[in-house]
Amino acid sequence: MSWRKFLVGVVVLFFCFGANAQKKNDKWVLGLGGSFIKFSETSTAFPGESFNFQIPNIFITRYIQDGFSVEGGVTLPVLKGVTNLYSNKFEIMSIDAYGSYDFKRSEEIFVPRVMLGASLLIKDLVSKAIFLDVGVGATYWLTSRVGLNSKIVYKQLVAGGSATFDSHMQFSGALVFSLSDYRKRTRRGAGFCSY
Repeated sequence: MSWRKFLVGVVVLFFCFGANAQKKNDKWVLGLGGSFIKFSETSTAFPGESFNFQIPNIFITRYIQDGFSVEGGVTLPVLKGVTNLYSNKFEIMSIDAYGSYDFKRSEEIFVPRVMLGASLLIKDLVSKAIFLDVGVGATYWLTSRVGLNSKIVYKQLVAGGSATFDSHMQFSGALVFSLSDYRKRTRRGAGFCSY
């Protein structure tokens, strides 16, 4: 099965979940996208690689209350390269957990947030390291159920071999799907997104 068929299948599955939403007080969001890591120019852990692309990036977020959410996700190195576009020298898998605060804008169309968390990175399915993560992100809701999400996260190495890992920046983007209708979206004005 090609990666395009896989991606289309996952998107269709998420839309089906959204069409059969859970209870109105459920506040779950699923995300599917990709990310890339930007290494420092002086990196000795990843010689000869300035960027590393990871597809897919899959995560689930649960809104708690008063602007606070928790999120867990995994980034997999399924696509090691695309001809004439990119080629990764290293396979990097990431397992992430975040707490975030959205300044109590959860029910608006544009939702910025700050994040704090930790991640476990696995390089070439052998080396492992733990990172402390600090980041910012935002979601723009196209409809009450579908939005675009982006994140910029700085990952600080806290435990693991410094010869095989170092601190770095990670940038990601995703299509997100709300599994409930808890967002009122009252700030958008007239149009199909108004409720």
